Amino acid sequence: MIERSRSGHGAHAWFFFDAPVPRTLARRLGSHLLTEAMERRPELGFDSYDRLFPNQDTMPQGGFGNLIALPLQKASRDKGNSIFVDDNLDPWPDQWAFLASVQKLRAQDVEGLVGDAERRGRILGVRLPPQEDGFGRRRGRSNTSSSSSPRSFNRPRRATPTSGVHFNRSTKS
Repeated sequence: MIERSRSGHGAHAWFFFDAPVPRTLARRLGSHLLTEAMERRPELGFDSYDRLFPNQDTMPQGGFGNLIALPLQKASRDKGNSIFVDDNLDPWPDQWAFLASVQKLRAQDVEGLVGDAERRGRILGVRLPPQEDGFGRRRGRSNTSSSSSPRSFNRPRRATPTSGVHFNRSTKS
């Protein structure tokens, strides 16, 4: 299910499970979905996907876990944001009835999906948009987790702690 963000400039995908699942499994599911989304829309950068919850596989001793801004916050709702939307991005007329009707993912189905994705190398693949080669020709660049050492990640990179991980693509190969 999709929630329009509090700002109204983005969206969040929510998944509910029929039983507790290990956070590593939930993260691998999210990573697989990001892999597939980036494969289908490579022109969208990592900054389009700014958060994944749970955001760690382990919790520090005495930690609280992930703090999540829950949807349906009054101030944002009054502006038409932080609400669940349909496939046409129109708000569901009764948000609570919609939530009550959401089908939960079966934990065993998630395990099967993630296992299949791992076997096919479909978790955390990266496909960059086509670039011009200097002669006006476009060339595709694809780096997926199925290769043992993607060439574009062999060079040192600078990661900036912001709302996501950003790679400087101006560095020459």
